[in-house]
Amino acid sequence: MCCLVTISVYAAPLSSVARALQLQSSKPISLFFALVGTLNAVLWSGYGLLTNDAWVYAPSVIGTILSVSQAAVFFWFEVVMKRGGKEGGREGGAGKRPTLSEYLMLGTEEGGKEGAAALL
Repeated sequence: MCCLVTISVYAAPLSSVARALQLQSSKPISLFFALVGTLNAVLWSGYGLLTNDAWVYAPSVIGTILSVSQAAVFFWFEVVMKRGGKEGGREGGAGKRPTLSEYLMLGTEEGGKEGAAALL
């Protein structure tokens, strides 16, 4: 029962991810909750692996995946889509989406400020 509750806690914010995908905006997603959830799940996963306790690490690994997915969607809309010219969701311009190499070089160009702002 505790494993199901743990997974449910990590899965609950996925409704905001669905809303963000619908709006094509990061506004419905709480970055703080996603990052804290990821940290929590990673720490519990590590503890479960160190103690070889599947009842601890199994739901925590699932929680890690769910929390990282939530943070990835946030960063996709905050950094990648804004760099591609779609600021503010559907209302924005229809610029091109950046390639993976452009996204990885975000911190070295002028657009690096957007990546830093997304972290805050």
